[in-house]
Amino acid sequence: MLKDYKYQVITTLAISFMVILISIAFFTNYIVNISRILKEETNTYLSEISNQSVITLQKQIKGDIKALENISQLIGAEDKLDVKGELKKLKGSRIEDKFIRMGIILPNGEACTTDEHHVNLSDREYFKKAMKGEANLSEPLIGRVNGKKVSVYAAPIYKNESIIGVIYAEHEVEIYNKILAVSTFGGKGYSYVVKKTGETILRPNQYNSLKDFNLVGDSDYSVEFIGEHSKDDMLSRMAKGKSGNVNCKINGLEKYMSYTPIEINDWYLLSVIPEGIVSEKISYIKSRTLGIFAGIIIVFSLITMYILYMQRISRDKIYKIAFIDPLTGANTLSKFKVDVKKIIESNYHRKYAIIQFDIDRFKHINDRFGYEEGNNTLRFISDTLKSKLKSHETFARINADKFVLLLSYEKNEDIINKLIDINSQINTYKWKKEGNYEAIISFGIYKIDKEILDDSINITALIDKASIAKKVDKGYHRTTYTFYSDSIYNNILKEKEIETYMNSALENKEFVIYFQPKYSLKDLSIVGAEALVRWNSKENGIISPGEFIPLFEKNGFILDLDMYVFEEVCKTIRSFIDRGVPIIPISVNVSRVHLNNKNFIEMYKELADKYNINPSFIEIEITESAVFGNTEILLDIMNSIKKVGFSISMDDFGAGYSSLNLLKDLPVDILKLDREFFKEVNGTGRWKQVVLGIVSLAKSMGIKVVSEGVETEEQSEFLEEIGCDMAQGYLFSKPVPISEFKDMLMTNSHKVF
Repeated sequence: MLKDYKYQVITTLAISFMVILISIAFFTNYIVNISRILKEETNTYLSEISNQSVITLQKQIKGDIKALENISQLIGAEDKLDVKGELKKLKGSRIEDKFIRMGIILPNGEACTTDEHHVNLSDREYFKKAMKGEANLSEPLIGRVNGKKVSVYAAPIYKNESIIGVIYAEHEVEIYNKILAVSTFGGKGYSYVVKKTGETILRPNQYNSLKDFNLVGDSDYSVEFIGEHSKDDMLSRMAKGKSGNVNCKINGLEKYMSYTPIEINDWYLLSVIPEGIVSEKISYIKSRTLGIFAGIIIVFSLITMYILYMQRISRDKIYKIAFIDPLTGANTLSKFKVDVKKIIESNYHRKYAIIQFDIDRFKHINDRFGYEEGNNTLRFISDTLKSKLKSHETFARINADKFVLLLSYEKNEDIINKLIDINSQINTYKWKKEGNYEAIISFGIYKIDKEILDDSINITALIDKASIAKKVDKGYHRTTYTFYSDSIYNNILKEKEIETYMNSALENKEFVIYFQPKYSLKDLSIVGAEALVRWNSKENGIISPGEFIPLFEKNGFILDLDMYVFEEVCKTIRSFIDRGVPIIPISVNVSRVHLNNKNFIEMYKELADKYNINPSFIEIEITESAVFGNTEILLDIMNSIKKVGFSISMDDFGAGYSSLNLLKDLPVDILKLDREFFKEVNGTGRWKQVVLGIVSLAKSMGIKVVSEGVETEEQSEFLEEIGCDMAQGYLFSKPVPISEFKDMLMTNSHKVF
C-alpha cells in the first residue's frame, strides 16, 4: 500500500513536473510569438499611418500648387501683366489667407508681394524651376522678407505659350507640424521629411522628437541598424523610390522606423516610434502570465483561452472594420479586391466583367425624402445585389451611392440583361410609388481580359476603367449601360480639350447665335424663330453642337451657355425694337439641368427687364424628356415661368414617352412635334389619324402646334392639311445669322406681336 502511495506520489509529481515543463515551454513559446506578432503588427500599422500622413501631405502640397496654377492661368488670361492689379486682387482673398504672403516675380527676378515688399529672388531655385515651366515647392529656406524659415510654392505665368513671370506663395514650415505628428501610439510617434539621400528637410516640434536628427552627415545621434537591413540598404531602397520598415537604435534606444516616398521632389516621410511601445505590451503580458502561472495550471489555461478568445474578437472587429460596410452590411472595396482575385483564380474557365454604378443625382433622394430614406435606399440596393448575384460573383459598396460588381457572363447580352434586372428591382423601392420618383442609374462595364491576369494584376485599375465607362453617358438623365473601350478613352481626351477652351470661348464670344424662322402654314409668313448656337472655335474651327452640348450638359457649363444665349436674344430683340424691325416671338432652349433649380427664372426675368423686353416676346423651350420626369417639381417651375410672362413650348414632342393625359395638366402654350411623327407622309390611314388626333387634341386645349425638321413639300402639305399651325425646317429656311434674319423680317408679310 505504501508502495502504491509512493508510486502515486511519484506519478503525480512526475505528471506535475511534466505539466510544469510543458507549461514553461508553452509560456516561453507564447511570449516569443506574441513579441513577434506585436512587432509585425506595429510595423504594419506604422506603415499604414505613414501612408495616410503621406496622402495628407500630398493633398496639402498638391492642393496648394494647383491653387497657384489656377491663379497663374487667370493672370495669364489677362491682356497684359498688371502686377499691382493682380496683387490687389490676391490681397485679402481666401486663397491669400492660406499663405503668409504671395507675390509675383518678373523674369528678371524682381518680386512684389501682397504685403508690399520688393525683393530680388533671381537666385532662388524655385524661381529658376518655375521660369523653366515647372510648378514646384522649395525645400525649407530662410525667407527674404521676414527672415523666418518658410517653404515656397512657385508656378509659371504663361501668356501665348511664353512665360511672362512667376506667381509664388510662402508657407511657414510650422504648417506641416500637424501632419508630421503621428497622433497614434499615445502621441509618442513623430515624423520627419527627408531627402532620398537621407538629409532631413522638415523636423517635428513634438517634445519627444529628436531635434537635430540626421540619417547622414553630422548629427548628435548615433544610429545603429538592427536585423537584416543596414543604413546603406535603406538609402539604396529610398534612391529607387521604394518604401519599407527598419529597426534601429538611436543613442542606444531601440526604435521602429518607416520610410515612405512622398512623390514630391525627392522627399520621403520618415516615421519613428519608440520600441518601448511594444516592449511595454510584452512586459505586461509576461507579468500577467507569470502571475497566473504562479497560481494554478487551470487558471493559467483559462486565462490563455481567454486571451486567445479576445484576440479572436479583436480580429473579428478588425475584419468588420476593414471588410464590412457599416451602413449596408455589404463588402467594402478592400474585401472586393481580395475576393475578385480568389474568385477568378478558382473559376478560370468563366468570363468575368467588373461593373461600377451609381444613381444620378442621389442627393435629390436625400433632399426630397430625407437622409434616413437615402440610407434605406442604399441598404435596399445592397439587399437587391445579394439576392441577384450567384455564389461565384460578388459586389461591394465603394462609398456614397457607388457600388461595384463582379459578374460572370457568356456574351454581352448576359451582362445587360442581369443589369436590367437589377435596375428594375432597385426601382421597385417605395419612393417609386409614394413619391413618383424613378432612380436613374449609370452602369460602367469593363470585361476582364484573362490574358492580363496574374499575381500583379491591379484590381483598382480595372475598377477605374469601369468608372470611366460609367461617366461617358452619365448626366443624360437616363439609365445607361456602357462598355469600356479604347475609343472611350480617346473621347475623354477630346472632351478634356473642349473643356480647356470652353470658358475662354464664352468670354471671347466664339458662341454665335443663329435664328431658324418658324412659318405659318396658312400664308407662309414668318411668325416666330428658334435661337440656336454655333461654336466658331479659334483653336478647332466650327464645332458641331452635337459635340459640345451633351458635354456641357454633363459638366454643368450648359448653365452658363444658356444664360449667354438668352442675353444675346434679349440684346437682339432690343436692337430690333430700336431699329423698327418687326418683332416676333423668339424661342430659347432651356436645358433640363436648369430645371434642378428654379432660380434661373428670376435671372431670366432680370435680363428681360435689363433690356426692357416684354416677356411675351420670348418663348421658353423645354424638352419632352425633362417634362415627363419629376412632374410635381417641373409643374411648379413651369407655373413660375408663366407667371413672369414667358410662353412655354414643349420641344421634341413624340421623341420619348409622352402622355397626352398628363399634357392637359401642364401650362404649355406650344407643342413642337418631333419630325418622327410626319417623316413618312405616305403612312397608313391609322397613322395619319394618330397625328391628326394629337394636333386636334392640342388645339382643343388652346395649344398651338409647330412641326420641326420639315424638309419636303409633301410634309408641309400634310401638316397644313391636318391643321398644324406652324413649321420650321430646311424646306423653309436653314438657321441664319442675326443680320440675315433681320433682312428676312423686313421683307416678311406677317403679323406683328
